[in-house]
This record gives sequence, structure tokens and C-alpha cells, in this order.
Amino acid sequence: MVQSRDAPADPSGAQTDGRLVGLWLHGKSAATVEAYRSDLLKFSDFTDGKPLRTVTLADVQDFADFVSELLAPASQARILAAMKSLFAFGHQVGYLPFDVGRPVKLPARRDERAERILSADD
Repeated sequence: MVQSRDAPADPSGAQTDGRLVGLWLHGKSAATVEAYRSDLLKFSDFTDGKPLRTVTLADVQDFADFVSELLAPASQARILAAMKSLFAFGHQVGYLPFDVGRPVKLPARRDERAERILSADD
């Protein structure tokens, strides 16, 4: 495929991490935006504000290990799913060279509802 000289190298139009995050959050509910921003802040604090383009798979794995020691499996899964979504989006739109979150597995979640139903039958 031949690229036009006038075509941007980064079709996302994002010039900064902040702009990418804005594009990623576009159209999401206020509650989702608030939760994702909180998750991103946790990740940013963990990586000392490392730019998204320089985040490695090891950074994401280390963050997954970190949250696994602090949070319940459901909370871990939610935060990691948000980060994986951001990295996938950034890669999909051409802002990030790689989707560093793709290899990271989410923690298994217990089906608490099924457990409650089963325990109610006892």
C-alpha cells in the first residue's frame, strides 16, 4: 500500500497521550469516563507518568501483579480491562506502535451470583 505524502503518519490525529485518552473516552457514559480516568491515573502513578508510547509489556504485567496484591479479582479485572482497551485502541488508530496489553490475561472472576443461588438452595 502506498501512502500519500499528505497522509498523516498517525491517522488518529492524537499528538499527545491526553488527546488519545480523549478520543478513547469519546461517547462513553459519565460513569465509565470517571472510572477509566481513575484507572488510568493509577496506572500512570505506577509507571511514574511514563508516556504511553514507551510503556512495555513488562510495565503492564508489573501493574497487573501490583493490583493483584491490593484488589479483589473483580476490581483487578475491571482496571486491567480498561488499560487493555486503551492500549488496543491506541494501536488500532495508529498512535501506539504495539498493543502491549494484548498478551496480558485478565484474572479469572468467580461467578458470585451463581454461588449465592447455590448457597440459597442449601
